[in-house]
Amino acid sequence: MESTTVRRITIVLIANTLLRIASSSGGALIAFYLAATHQGVAGAEYAAAMIGALGVVLNVAELIGALPVGVATDRFSARSVLIAGALIGGVATMMYGVSQAVAVFFVARAIQGVVAVVGGPPLLALITEATVSSPQARNRVVGFYELSLLSGVALGGLVGGVLWQFFAVGSFFALGILYGIIAVLFWWGAQMPGKLQRESPMESLRHALRNPTLIKLAPAWLALNAIIGLWLTNVIFQLSRSPVPGQVLVGRFDSQQVGLILLVYSIVFAGGILAWTFLLGRITRVATMRYSLIGLLGTTILLYVLNAFAWPP
Repeated sequence: MESTTVRRITIVLIANTLLRIASSSGGALIAFYLAATHQGVAGAEYAAAMIGALGVVLNVAELIGALPVGVATDRFSARSVLIAGALIGGVATMMYGVSQAVAVFFVARAIQGVVAVVGGPPLLALITEATVSSPQARNRVVGFYELSLLSGVALGGLVGGVLWQFFAVGSFFALGILYGIIAVLFWWGAQMPGKLQRESPMESLRHALRNPTLIKLAPAWLALNAIIGLWLTNVIFQLSRSPVPGQVLVGRFDSQQVGLILLVYSIVFAGGILAWTFLLGRITRVATMRYSLIGLLGTTILLYVLNAFAWPP
């Protein structure tokens, strides 16, 4: 790749990293806000249910928004969609700071779900266009893209925790400013020459639905993501909410400590990805998934034991 293209791709990947961090931080700030304002057993139960509902809204909006965002990328350009997504994400985040009404939370979270799609098809289309003449460079760029996804989980909770510690509700406005910086970076870096011919979105969908392997894998994949989503949606709130008798992890940590816990989790997660890259050539894909599910079950049991018996409150 030319040096100009490398520089622009680097800027875009930095912008995507910040976008993922901002998105993850927004979810963390909601959890910290609800944990701070809904004390006691009844309030905590209401807040936990609300966090779950907001998680459903986010993911449903992301699912529904995937096709329109893909169409918009084909109709206009990846650059335009990336910039618009960052600006809209900033407005949605600041809506939390303007009003803490329940309806506002749900509307803002739905908008953020659509914005989350921006880091997917448009950015991948941009990477494809920039590396169309260099498959090896594309592999490296996609690897860095995957790291930018992980950074959202790794640093989002930490950034959200620090912001909440210093600015409380004002953190939503600070995050909105970050979205503005992301939009500027997309405007600067996403200027790629050329236009790649793409298959129509509906034709791509029909092609995927005709794949028998995908149809068989989809139910298990959805169930696994539901379990992980359940953890990541509620863990920040549960660790920082008011304490619960008989549970030694719930309500034990402040916002900064929760952020550090998520950072450690992400480091372990990244180490696991690195380990599997060396093992996948020696173990079949089916065996890999089975080992992963066994590990997930073991982790669930371990967390239950830690929460119930690890140390006195």
